[in-house]
Amino acid sequence: MEHATTMYSLLNGVLLLLEDEMMERTVTFGKGFQAGNDDPALQYSTVFNIEGPSTPGQDSSGDITCFVASEKLLAIGRLDGRVDLIDCEGDTIKTFREHHAPVRGLSFDAKSEYLASCCSSGKVFIFSLYSEQDSFVDSYSVGKELTSIAIDPRYANRKTKEVIVGDKSGNVYFLSKGWLGTLEKVLFRGKYPIRRIAWSGTMVAWSSLTGVRVYNTGSHLPVGTVPLSEYNDVSLLWVASGKLFIGQGKQVWSVASTCMNGSLATTDSSGDGERTCFSKDLVFESDHGTVESLGQGIKSIFVLTRGSDSYTILKLCDEAPAEFLHGGELPFPEDVAVHLSRSVASALNTSCDTGEPMFFIHMPQAIVAAKPLDAVSRLEWLCENHRFQEALALTNSTYSLRKRKRDVGEKYMSHLIGKGEYKVAGVQAPQLLFDSRDAWERWATKFGQSKKLHLLAPNLPYKDVPLSVGIYELAIKSCFQQKEYEIAAQILDTWPVELYDENAVYAMAKERLTRDPDSTGLLQISRILCTKMGMHQKAMEIMMRLSDVSVFDYIRDYKLFWAASVDAATLMEIDEVRATKMLVEYHDEAPPLEVIQSMCRFQEGVAKADTSEENFGASLSGRVKGLSDIWAKRLYKYLEWLRRRDSSITDFDTILVEMCALYEPENMMTLLQSSNSYSLDQALDACVKHGLVAEQVFVLGRMGSNIDALHLIVEKMQDVSAAVRFANECMDVTIWEELMHLASKNGSWASELLEFAGDGINPGHLLQSISEDMCIPDLKDKIHLAAQRVREELSMQQLCQINLEDDCSRLLFQLYQKLCRSIEILEWANGSDTEDEIPVISMWSSH
Repeated sequence: MEHATTMYSLLNGVLLLLEDEMMERTVTFGKGFQAGNDDPALQYSTVFNIEGPSTPGQDSSGDITCFVASEKLLAIGRLDGRVDLIDCEGDTIKTFREHHAPVRGLSFDAKSEYLASCCSSGKVFIFSLYSEQDSFVDSYSVGKELTSIAIDPRYANRKTKEVIVGDKSGNVYFLSKGWLGTLEKVLFRGKYPIRRIAWSGTMVAWSSLTGVRVYNTGSHLPVGTVPLSEYNDVSLLWVASGKLFIGQGKQVWSVASTCMNGSLATTDSSGDGERTCFSKDLVFESDHGTVESLGQGIKSIFVLTRGSDSYTILKLCDEAPAEFLHGGELPFPEDVAVHLSRSVASALNTSCDTGEPMFFIHMPQAIVAAKPLDAVSRLEWLCENHRFQEALALTNSTYSLRKRKRDVGEKYMSHLIGKGEYKVAGVQAPQLLFDSRDAWERWATKFGQSKKLHLLAPNLPYKDVPLSVGIYELAIKSCFQQKEYEIAAQILDTWPVELYDENAVYAMAKERLTRDPDSTGLLQISRILCTKMGMHQKAMEIMMRLSDVSVFDYIRDYKLFWAASVDAATLMEIDEVRATKMLVEYHDEAPPLEVIQSMCRFQEGVAKADTSEENFGASLSGRVKGLSDIWAKRLYKYLEWLRRRDSSITDFDTILVEMCALYEPENMMTLLQSSNSYSLDQALDACVKHGLVAEQVFVLGRMGSNIDALHLIVEKMQDVSAAVRFANECMDVTIWEELMHLASKNGSWASELLEFAGDGINPGHLLQSISEDMCIPDLKDKIHLAAQRVREELSMQQLCQINLEDDCSRLLFQLYQKLCRSIEILEWANGSDTEDEIPVISMWSSH
C-alpha cells in the first residue's frame, strides 16, 4: 500500500510539473510540495535544474533528453550530447562530453559501476563510474540513429562486455567485446523504431509497434515474440521471478519463459524462424483507458491507465484482483499526457542507498526527487493545510515530535481564533495549551479582549495549572456581561471559592434577579453561592423554586427536615412520592402538624410566615375539609403512611378516619378497630355520609348505642344472624328483648330467630309476642326444632349441674382428708434449752 500511495503522489507531482512547464520552463520545488487536497505520501525537492528558461527563439541545447536512476547514482542525457552523473542530492560528480549529438538512451549495470549511453549519431560509449579517468572505457559506432540502449546487468563481473541497442529504423544490435575482439551482431531487423529495451539476467526484451521480442543472451537464441493486436506503444517490466509484464492498449499480460534456465520447454516453428515458448496470461484489463506505464513494487506491480481526460492507478498482486488506489482528471493537452506516461515509467526506480525509496521525475529543464514524507515535513504540511487534529495525533504517536505539541497547539488556536471559532477554540484549549500557565493567561487575555472569555471559562485550569485570580474573576464577569448565566453557574459550581469573591458575585446575581426574577441561570448561581456561603435553607428554597429534584438529597445532606416540613406542599409539587416518603421517614424532625399546615396554606394561598392558628381562622379539621381533591388525596396518603410507620402517632386519627371513608372505604373497618383516638361523633358522621353500615354499627357499639346498632343490623343489613352475634357480644337482656320485639313484627325474622332458640332467646316468649294472624314460614318445623334445642339445652344444664355438685363434693372430701393428715406443731416447754430437743414444724402431707 505504501508503494501505491507513493505512485499516486508521484503522479500528482508530475501533473503540476507539466503545467508549470507549459507556462515557464524553469521549475523549482519546495520541501513538502503536494498536488491536490489529499494527504501526500511524498515530499519533493529539485535535484537538478537547468539555469535559464528555454523558450521559443532561445537556445535549448542544454535540455534533458533522457534520464536513468540506479540505487546509487543518477545519469542525465542532454540535447547537446553531455552526460551528467549526479548524486541524489543533485551534486554533479562527473560530466562526460564524448557525444556530439543528442543523447537518446542511458543504462546502468546492476551494481551501478558502469553506465552505457547512446546518441542520435549512432555512437555508444561505456563509462566506468569509479575509475579516475573521465573518459569512456569502451565505445561502438553503429552508424544509425539510435533510440534506446540496455547494458548487461552483469557487465562488471563478466569478461565479455555486452550491450544491446535499438535504432530508429527498427534494428536491434548486439555489441560485445571479449578476448576474441569486438562483435557487432544484428539481432533483429524491423520497420518501426525500437521504443524500449529491458534486460534482466540473460533475458532481453524489446518493443516496437509490431510486438515484443525476447532474446536469450546465454544461448544467443531468440526466445520468441508476443504479437501486438494494435499499433500502440508498450511498457516492459521484468520482475525478480522471471516474469515479463507487458502493458499494451487496455491490457497487461504476464509472460513466463522457461528459457531462463537455458533450455526450451517446447519448440514451435513459426514463419520467421523464431522459437516461441511462452505461457501468456492476461492479468489485467482496463475499463477506463489505455495502459501508460508499469512500475515494480514489493510483491506487486503498479499500473497507470489514461483515458481521454482522466487517469487511474491500480495495484496488481499475484492471484488477487486489481486494487484501485486513486484516480483523477488530467487537465492538460493530449500530447503532454504521452510525455507524462514516460516520465512516470522512467521514474519508478528505487535509488540512493538511504534506507528508504526515492523516486525521480525528469523534465526538459529539471529533475525532481520524491521520497516518503518524514515526520517533521508531514507535520509542517498538516499545519500548513490546517489539519491540526491529525498534526496533534502525529505528535502524540511520534516521540521525536512530542516537543512540538505546544507549537502545533498555538497554531491551531490561532487558526480557530482567526476564523472566529471561539467556541471550538474554548473546547479544544485543554488539548492545545496543555500545562503552560503563560499560554493560558495569554489566550485568556485575547479571549477577553474579544469579549469571548465566557467561551473559554469552562475549560480554564484551576488545579494543576492555577492562573492569576484576576483571570477567574474576569471570566465570571464576562459570563454576566454576555448573560451566559448557565456557564457562570457551571464554573462557580466547579471552582473553589478561593478563586473569586463569592459575596461580590452573590450581590451581582441578586441585583440581576430583581430585573429578571425568572432567570433559571441566575437562580442556579444564587443556589450555588448560598450553598458555598452556608445559607443552606435559602439554597433549598431556590432549588424548590427551580423544581430541582436534587433538593431531596440536599435536604438529607444538610438535615433541613424542619424547613422541609414548612414547605412540604412545594416538595410534593416537585415529586409527591419522594416528598411523602422523606417526610414520613423523618417525622421526628419534620413535624406532621407543620406538614399538614403547609398543605392547607398552599391550598388557601396563605403566606408561609402566617403559621398561627388565628391567622387561619378555622380549626385544622375545617381547613382540611377545604382542600381540593388532589391535595386531600396527598394529605391522606401522607397520614396513612405516617400511621403505618408509627402507630403511636394518633393526633390526626380523626382526619384520617374522615379521609379513609372517602378514599379507601374498604379499609375503614380496620382503621376503626385499630385506633381509639378518633372522634366517635365525627367517625359516625363520616360513616353515615358515605353509607358504611357495618362501620356505623361498630362506632355505635363503641358509643354505647347498642339499641341503635341493633336496629341498623336488622333493618338495613337485614342479617338476623349478625343481630344474634351482636346480642351475644353485648350480654344485655334488653338487647335480646329488643331483638325479639323487632322479630315479632316480621314473620321472616321471627322464623330465622327461632333457629337460634336457646341462645338467650326464649321461644315461648317470642311466640307469645307474635300476633295470631302473622304468617311465619315453616313455623311447625321451626317450633319443633326450637323445642328440641330447648330440651337439649335443659338436659345439658341438668347434666352440668349434676357434674358440678359431684365435683364440689369430691373437692370438699379431699380438703377434709388433707386437714386430717396435718402434723401438729410440738411446742417446747417453757424454759427448755436442750440442743437435741428440736421443734417439729407442722406441714401438709403430700398424700
